[in-house]
Amino acid sequence: MDSATIPALAALSGAVIGGVTSFGTSWLSQQTQAKVQARAHKLSQREELYKHFIEEASKAYADSLVRQAASVGEIMQLVDLYALVSMMRVISSAPIVESANRGPFDSGQVCLA
Repeated sequence: MDSATIPALAALSGAVIGGVTSFGTSWLSQQTQAKVQARAHKLSQREELYKHFIEEASKAYADSLVRQAASVGEIMQLVDLYALVSMMRVISSAPIVESANRGPFDSGQVCLA
């Protein structure tokens, strides 16, 4: 080999290694950022669903305490609550769904008593 070839190959390989390293770093950074954004989006979806669930459960419980009678409106509220719990089953963990099942449907028994 020529004495000028070795430094040229070393410089070329250094440039390639630097380019691959830069590409790998930026790709990894974008992947991490995408995962964080997806996690934040899921969290905001859950928060919105839980907020809506709590509002509906509160309304149904208050109505059951005030009226102590089964009417079509109260039954429809319980159906709405059941639909929300079903949505929670899709995106939530088992302990959260179990807590949701205990709360409103115990008060639902008051509603239908």
